[in-house]
Amino acid sequence: MKNSPTSLCFVLLIAATLAFETTVLAQQTARAIELKSHTPQFHLMTDADGDRWLYDGELPVGQFFAGYSEKTPLKGIARPISLHNLRLIPGGPPFIRKGESCGPLCLSWRKHLIFYMRTDVLKVNEDDPTRFRLYVKSHDIGLRNDQPNPASYQPGNVVEQTWLEVTYDAALPSYVFDVRTRMTIQPGREQAMSARDFGGLEFADILPAECNVPLDRKCYHDYVYLSRDGRYLRLPHNKNKGPEKRDILFARDGTMAFLLEPRGNPVVELVGDTGLNSFSEICHAMYDVHFKFSKQKQQQLLQAGQPLEVHFQFFSLREAAGQKMLNQSVWDPKLKLPGTALPRDPE
Repeated sequence: MKNSPTSLCFVLLIAATLAFETTVLAQQTARAIELKSHTPQFHLMTDADGDRWLYDGELPVGQFFAGYSEKTPLKGIARPISLHNLRLIPGGPPFIRKGESCGPLCLSWRKHLIFYMRTDVLKVNEDDPTRFRLYVKSHDIGLRNDQPNPASYQPGNVVEQTWLEVTYDAALPSYVFDVRTRMTIQPGREQAMSARDFGGLEFADILPAECNVPLDRKCYHDYVYLSRDGRYLRLPHNKNKGPEKRDILFARDGTMAFLLEPRGNPVVELVGDTGLNSFSEICHAMYDVHFKFSKQKQQQLLQAGQPLEVHFQFFSLREAAGQKMLNQSVWDPKLKLPGTALPRDPE
């Protein structure tokens, strides 16, 4: 029996669909093999606009903001020295958006976006193309003009040193940004720096791309962190102003994960005692996570004339690893307090 035009079209449609699915599967498999065997070739380059970029071969990794100078207008939000337009997976989408000023990957202490910082020393080590190293030394040159007593401000309250190391971990697969930073407050300036620290000087703030958008389009509806008692605790990502978003305490080597998306899931790991010396707050307005130095430890170190030091890493987890973390987690007990919202805002 001869095939009718309709049946022939149906057969061709099935064949085309199978061919398309086979091509997509082959591309996905090739991409997975590429990530598994990828060897980075890190280098810093300057584009035609004078902006510095970290590249992996021909792949953009992140855009570098080096702070302010005498030629830069000191107005508006005081961006920290930082990386933005940041990729965590080779060839993948930005996990921190271009021009992000509130929640980039901080290479100077964020300090509530009050102090304008200038880079004094910038050293790049590209001896090993698989391990990019950057050293930055900076100091404050201005105070945001909406702060109390801006006329009495004097530059040079702090000197900050940051050691950045970028590698690639094929098992994740993700770039790993390892950040060690030391802030030295100059003698006699302790009060000026800590008077309005909102509970502790802030060293980092992370706002993943596609977080601060309407709920029907936003990514990362859950935060899971390794808490002081060793459990993975889960918090909903919503606009509620409840107590669950404050005083988030970490374990040693504690983590904060933004979950759960197929494209990858950003994680901040507070290495060693940084986990014990830190706490977090989740912004109800923009969904970013603030990382702050413990007020008690801060006072102890400042009274002894010692610097404040932190060590953290930023990387991405596969969806399966993020799902495992989510499965291990329990709802944060603070969600039982009055004024909380569980599990999240209405969709």
